[in-house]
Amino acid sequence: MDQWLQISGPQYFDEYILVAPGSDYGRAMWSDIEKLPNGRILESALKPCGKALSTLHHIHFSFAINRKVQLPFQSIWEKQYSLSNVRLDDKKKYCVIFTDVSAARTDRKYLAKLSKTENITLILVMVNTMARRGSLIEKRMGYFERVYSFDKSDCDKYGFIYHPTNYSMVSIQHDACQVQYDAFYVGVSKGRAGTIAKVYKKIRKSGGKAQFYISGVKSEKEKVKGIHYNQWLEYDQVLDYIKRSNCIVEIMDGAQDGVTLRTMEAICYNKKLLTNNKSMRESDYYKSGYIQVFESPDEIDTEFVRKRESVNYNYNGEFSPVRLIEHINADCE
Repeated sequence: MDQWLQISGPQYFDEYILVAPGSDYGRAMWSDIEKLPNGRILESALKPCGKALSTLHHIHFSFAINRKVQLPFQSIWEKQYSLSNVRLDDKKKYCVIFTDVSAARTDRKYLAKLSKTENITLILVMVNTMARRGSLIEKRMGYFERVYSFDKSDCDKYGFIYHPTNYSMVSIQHDACQVQYDAFYVGVSKGRAGTIAKVYKKIRKSGGKAQFYISGVKSEKEKVKGIHYNQWLEYDQVLDYIKRSNCIVEIMDGAQDGVTLRTMEAICYNKKLLTNNKSMRESDYYKSGYIQVFESPDEIDTEFVRKRESVNYNYNGEFSPVRLIEHINADCE
């Protein structure tokens, strides 16, 4: 077992249960928890069921609809929740962790009932900013004993507890001889398509090989030849591109402040990072020399992106969700 897969310090709970977001990306972020002897992951708020029932639940808790008006009768799903299938021992103490995604897909009355259960402590972890998920989560927050967020500005504004984004490292081979691309980007546009395209063209103009995937782009005017648009990548495909790339590209969406998934991937898998996240200059990892921060695409040093060299951030599990569990325990003291 890796050293970081052990909880240090006092433990205030007999078991830690995560109600995961229900995606392959979510599993990648949280999988270290189920490697703990007293850790368990529930794949999503809803227990495994048929496609038809799953689709109905997805519609009933649709983010787009429920942002405008909360659909009625959501309590009918209580018996279908994954947590309702877990046999809890009255003599044990449980820490039940929801993400904002799984909480938003859970009925408020059910969360209220859990919050009143004496041997359960409910924890909410924001994996999105309030700008993106706030309207869905605000009325649920009162049921959680503590709320943790990776976004420092949200912590200041809403009184959340700051904790960096969680990521569980996946075992992948990344032999230097397998590197085929100079740069790799994947993400949703969120108004960034123009900036992302400029970065792509800057790298390509210098002779660099780049694989860029941007989803959520509807306007043909925004599209640039060579970039893959609106093609969803499963997370194992993302990891394969990371493995074969020299540098990971990160473009912030403007409503986010903190360490992102792309940053954690670069550090965990020893890849260079090209980012416009100015806060990375304050990171200890920045001192390694493997991270380039830019404000304008014109500033990008493409030689940095293309140069092959051995990268090692000496990562030691700093992003593991096991650190979050230690943080929760420390806050119980």
